[in-house]
Amino acid sequence: MLSKIEAYLKDKTQELSFLTIKGDANLGIKGYSLPGEGLDVPVLTEELAASIKAGKGDEIKITSIIKGMIFTLGIDSSFKYKEEYIKFLRAANPSIEEYIFYQSTLFGQGTLEEIIFLKALITINPSNNRGLLSYGITLVNYGEGKLKDKGYEKQYRSFISEGKNILEELLNRGVNEALIYYNLAYIYKTQKKYVKAELMAERLLEVSDEELLKDHMILLLGEIKDLALYEEGYEAILSCEAQRGLPLLEGLLEQYPKWWNLRFFIGLGYRQLGDYDSALEQFIEVLELKHNQLDTLVEVGLCHAALGNNMDAVDYFELALELGGENSEILCNLAIAHIQAGDYQAAREAIEKSLDLNSEDAIAKHVYDNLMARIEADNK
Repeated sequence: MLSKIEAYLKDKTQELSFLTIKGDANLGIKGYSLPGEGLDVPVLTEELAASIKAGKGDEIKITSIIKGMIFTLGIDSSFKYKEEYIKFLRAANPSIEEYIFYQSTLFGQGTLEEIIFLKALITINPSNNRGLLSYGITLVNYGEGKLKDKGYEKQYRSFISEGKNILEELLNRGVNEALIYYNLAYIYKTQKKYVKAELMAERLLEVSDEELLKDHMILLLGEIKDLALYEEGYEAILSCEAQRGLPLLEGLLEQYPKWWNLRFFIGLGYRQLGDYDSALEQFIEVLELKHNQLDTLVEVGLCHAALGNNMDAVDYFELALELGGENSEILCNLAIAHIQAGDYQAAREAIEKSLDLNSEDAIAKHVYDNLMARIEADNK
């Protein structure tokens, strides 16, 4: 749960210095004894430098060690002295979780330091739901505020993904908090999971008394209700349930006539039902809206082939290959169109190229065997 962003925190270790405390040292911490071999402890380099400058380099305060350990655990949740540091922290401050939570708020919302402290808190106690909620929200705030649209796409995805996982974990634990629904609604919308986004927005309206949050969710619901229908419809089409998916998508067409993705899936649904004329009509509209859209060119070719317009099918498959490069599946479709048009030589060239690209394609093998049988029969 805590691994997605750690690669982006490693540079913060440069702010730490490690000192070795001997095993027989007396730290004055009730209920805690150092390991016999001693312990390497971290302190913030800035605090160490200030201590040395003041001529007190040999008087490292326990509070400095505590902050250093928190910082270390927040950067690396699997640090080799993790368990020993947790034991130290709990003995040094029985209210260590409250202390870390308070310290995290001093950095300001959506900062990397706040993330590190909150991450340390849930490393020490993964069951701390308040810390987990703050951590998840802070990850989202940092991603949206410091990384989005600023050239850090991979890093942005990692922070948002970890924030999403944390918030989903809280839901799994039965935590019924408006800010969980609020943040997940926006995350799901961004990730085009519109049905989930709609559910989160509706749950927030049920549980929240905060008018500002509710106003935001009402606006969001207005945006995503149609998108949720679209998602449900195209997923039905992709599951070969065209009879269920088509009415959902067609109900959106009047309001969104220039949404090419919508028309594409409507066309796909019609093709699944064998209504190739209606499918072709939609795919041609797609190409009007998005010129030379590769998947649509292939679909047009398949519709023409099914209607017996073999040379039209050849033209569209060849255009798709010209635009998208050699593709074993498209070459196989091209070969079939040539076979139906009676051009066995062109079909052989296409199917052999297809098999060169993917020799294990069972459909291509079948087409090749069928073609060779036809050629052999013609030569007799």
